[in-house]
Amino acid sequence: MAEKLSAYLAALCECLVGILMTVMTVVVIIGVFYRYVLEDALSWTEEMARYVMIWMCFLAASVLVREGGHIGISILRDMAPPAGKTVFLVVADIASIAFLLMWGVISVESYEIVKYDISPGVNITLGWVFASQPVCALLMLIQAVLALIRRFGPTDHAAQAERSMQEKVDA
Repeated sequence: MAEKLSAYLAALCECLVGILMTVMTVVVIIGVFYRYVLEDALSWTEEMARYVMIWMCFLAASVLVREGGHIGISILRDMAPPAGKTVFLVVADIASIAFLLMWGVISVESYEIVKYDISPGVNITLGWVFASQPVCALLMLIQAVLALIRRFGPTDHAAQAERSMQEKVDA
């Protein structure tokens, strides 16, 4: 169950990231075309590309939580025996969950402050931009909790062997 939910959320975020990347590319191309070909720069393209990139990065970050792709210092974990590695991973998961909870609360507070402010170039409320933080904090929190659940769930030996092989390739 946890794996299916995690995979579904990751697939949804990957799809949204692909769409946002396409939108950002089109917006940047339009901006470059107007600035250098037509010599009449548009005022909204840079700001729109920035806002799209913010959403894109936060959504991609939730996928990385699922895949364990965020940076980390692994020297102590790598030197530990197998049981110690599990302890390090669980402690890291719990620390990540605590951070994401704090970030989620703080991001809701910052959203409440700016939700009615209007962006100068795109002329939308900044609430749309700042909503990326609590939404993505929640997505990352869900992925982190599901990763912790999977650590204690039934072991899929085939999947574990594949992950072990991938870790050796990555090393």
